[in-house]
Amino acid sequence: MIIYYSATGNCKYVANRIASKTRDIAKSMIGYNDSVYLEKDESLGIVVHTHFWGLPTFVEGFLSKINIISEDKNPYIFLIATFGTSPGYC
Repeated sequence: MIIYYSATGNCKYVANRIASKTRDIAKSMIGYNDSVYLEKDESLGIVVHTHFWGLPTFVEGFLSKINIISEDKNPYIFLIATFGTSPGYC
């Protein structure tokens, strides 16, 4: 599963490209509920943009509240931060 937050469409594009290569689905964080359920051997990708050298406030709040439920004890979770000139402190 790939979830993304996109202000201009760039992160949506990146999330959809990754999802097409990994045979996954990409969903927006906006309007998403507070839980993510991962089936066995399913990974979670998070795609966001760098905003003032960090994560957007909305994304920080979302990630601090999200409940990740997985059939695996230690699911693979990764974050991709897009940026224009600098990745900042992501």
